[in-house]
Amino acid sequence: LQAATSLHKNRRRVSLAAGSTENNPLDEMSEERKANLFQFLLRDLEVEGVPLLGCDADQPPTLQAALWTTMAELSEKDGEDKACLVLESIPVDALRIFVDDFVILKTQPRLMEQLPELGRFSLSLVGKGVGPAILIECAEWTEEDKQKYFNIRNSSPEPNELTWQAAMKTFVSRMVIGNEVCPHTQDNSVAPSGLEDRGVAPAPIAYRLVGSPNICDIMAGFWNCMCELLAVPEDQLSSTIMCLPPVPEGADATAAHNRFSVVAELISRFLFLYRGEDVLDLWHMHPLYDRDMIFPTDKPQHGHLPPTGWLRPMLRAAGWTNEAESISDEQLKLQNYQRRSPLPAVVIKRVTQLEAAATPENGMMQLDLGNGRIEVASGLATYSKNTIRLAYEGEEVLQQALANEIEMTK
Repeated sequence: LQAATSLHKNRRRVSLAAGSTENNPLDEMSEERKANLFQFLLRDLEVEGVPLLGCDADQPPTLQAALWTTMAELSEKDGEDKACLVLESIPVDALRIFVDDFVILKTQPRLMEQLPELGRFSLSLVGKGVGPAILIECAEWTEEDKQKYFNIRNSSPEPNELTWQAAMKTFVSRMVIGNEVCPHTQDNSVAPSGLEDRGVAPAPIAYRLVGSPNICDIMAGFWNCMCELLAVPEDQLSSTIMCLPPVPEGADATAAHNRFSVVAELISRFLFLYRGEDVLDLWHMHPLYDRDMIFPTDKPQHGHLPPTGWLRPMLRAAGWTNEAESISDEQLKLQNYQRRSPLPAVVIKRVTQLEAAATPENGMMQLDLGNGRIEVASGLATYSKNTIRLAYEGEEVLQQALANEIEMTK
């Protein structure tokens, strides 16, 4: 938390040095005066009828779980509403990181176009940061955003824990274990295996379900999964697979994938906000997964497969020179089936397990992409083997197996 806050402060210094001359009047206030003003503002909100919600969160994951859960509750109403989250154990600078990034998010049409339910929200620090509280305001729906979101919500199937979990476990057995996508997973309920001599024992895999397609519910579910993983010892909980509602029958494939890619980007974005990627790693999955539709298409994106255009150079660098020349472009795209699961899902894995499983052939290296472009890449050995295996298995077999798993969710 301190490192993330320090990084944010440095960014603000750069911004100020670049030409901002605005002074913060709070800098000249004594701590006593700030405290008195803070209490006055809270009383003022209370008089307005704004609920003051005390929260004992003291770390970024619990902070985000509390924020997104509160936003999910507010979003259930059609009319405008407000709530004030008071977080006495979180430094104001840490709260400012979240609020500032949320403000930036709302200015990014590529993302907001896919998240109509988020357009209603505005976040601000109470008194511009005079005390540790965030005011969450939820406006009335605009007709355009309401229509977009209600189309998503009304087409979403009712959650079925038994069938959804069974379908995902079948996928894990077939693809992750059977196709050795993750070499240290040999059971769809317990993982990893073969790392005991490196200090990592097998432990249960949790399957968690989010029954709502609302982005606030999804983010709240993700951060609650994060809190669980961080609170439960590693020998009692290995990793989590968070499953989301299935793609509705007859849904527009491009629209469904576009929303998925933005939801995945938002999850990774807020994970990185407080350097959560140092502790937990993600895999994003979807029944229609297509790496060529993930932004950016020619650069790495957290939680996703390597860009399709990187696969031939990766094969060559890993020593598979014949396959790099003989496998067709269409066969290369079959790498997508590693992430084509029967339900949209996020796999949340502990970084300690990835570090224990690390091998020299999968380490960081300089990858020559041609035309003078050099990029840093990792996981070449595993990604190359997976690409070759799926290329030879063929699309017909892969698609039929996926269709069978999707059928299980109904």
